[in-house]
Amino acid sequence: MKIGQKYIIIIILILVAALTLGCSLLSGLPIPGLNQAGNGSFSDPAAGLKDLKSFHATFQQDVIGTLDGKPYEKHTTLEIGRTAGQVDFSRTLAGTEDTASYFHLITSGQAVYRWYALDQGCQGEAGQPADGEMLEPALLLPALNGATKVGSETVNQVPAVHYTFTQADMKLADPKPEANGEIWIAENGGFVVKYRLSIKPVSNPGKEKVQASQEWSYEVSRVNALEPIQLPEECLPVPLDIPTMQDAREVNRSSGLLSYVTDSTAEQVVGLYSKALPGMGWTTKDTPPSGELKLPYVMSFNNGADGLSVNIDKSDQAGLDVDVYLYRFPQKAGSSTHATETPGATQPKKPAATVNPALSGLPDDIPLYPGVTDMINMGTSIRVISTDTVDAIGNFYKEKMPTLGWTLFNEQKSNDAEILIWQKEERTISIMVSPSNGVSFIAIAQQ
Repeated sequence: MKIGQKYIIIIILILVAALTLGCSLLSGLPIPGLNQAGNGSFSDPAAGLKDLKSFHATFQQDVIGTLDGKPYEKHTTLEIGRTAGQVDFSRTLAGTEDTASYFHLITSGQAVYRWYALDQGCQGEAGQPADGEMLEPALLLPALNGATKVGSETVNQVPAVHYTFTQADMKLADPKPEANGEIWIAENGGFVVKYRLSIKPVSNPGKEKVQASQEWSYEVSRVNALEPIQLPEECLPVPLDIPTMQDAREVNRSSGLLSYVTDSTAEQVVGLYSKALPGMGWTTKDTPPSGELKLPYVMSFNNGADGLSVNIDKSDQAGLDVDVYLYRFPQKAGSSTHATETPGATQPKKPAATVNPALSGLPDDIPLYPGVTDMINMGTSIRVISTDTVDAIGNFYKEKMPTLGWTLFNEQKSNDAEILIWQKEERTISIMVSPSNGVSFIAIAQQ
């Protein structure tokens, strides 16, 4: 199922929960009082938001009652932050049915990052969100036929006009439930600053299968004051700025990884990164050997707390495989894992210090080095970090792999890095270990 389709189904579940209880989410009905006051219309719940430089919005719907006589709950939370070409969106769904889920998405520039669980790392890629993957929370607010003006108030530092409404001001299905709510509309911009709605179970449900109360809330804050959105510390950026060879093909840019195939020579690839990366703040102690390079070949670079490794090897196709890995050196205990509070309560948690081997995707006959962290899984290859030495890691695999039926086909050392090529029947696996700033970078690739 495509991401967009999956998310649309989640939204449909929200709509069904509301419609079953007799509350229509169809917009398009203006509030006369708002029009007369010159503050716009509620025919477009998201009106005015696109004119803001930045904002943070939250939506919450809680449905509690019974379904077919059994206890029933549905809790939906949406959060979104928008600023300067960036969006931070999250959706959490929980309840008594088997539909609990979590989704978090950040767009920044020409990259998009996704989380599908609180305890999983981000999955970033070059590109933009799929259609239907994000939803403006304001679009879920029910339409109103009218409202009663209360007065002017300041909400979340925004001057607004306060209104109240009841079921008489809403388009509700029969039998109509008792409902009451409040809405605050910005005096400048006409956008909804705050919204509250309470719906009680219908007194004469008839054939209704759901008997439940609903609580809706929506709020906009940090108007034109939201700071730039930063990726959580453990989420490696998509390397959009790292160059490729001019003849690069099958280019893939994802979290912490740039990979492609080239018909250029290894010397030309080394020449590109030896010249380009220092101008981008990357430094290296590696000195390319004179003459023809022996493959596979590894180059290591540092930039503050970040590391970069350029791996060059023969391709299964014609040409060379070039893999550029980004990695972050382990931080000291107690360091902050997030540089932003948007969206507040739904930021991904920092992964456990040690990668669970079951999550590596490696077959049972390829061991994961104990105690590794910061895993990036690219399907046929993974990248992890260890605090052990290159020699210790190499010796581990030289001891374990033969017991699992693997034969060491080739062993090379290049710029303090060790490359082990293993074969088993028609399978080949390469294990590259390179040191940098007191840690070891391990890349395991299956062919």
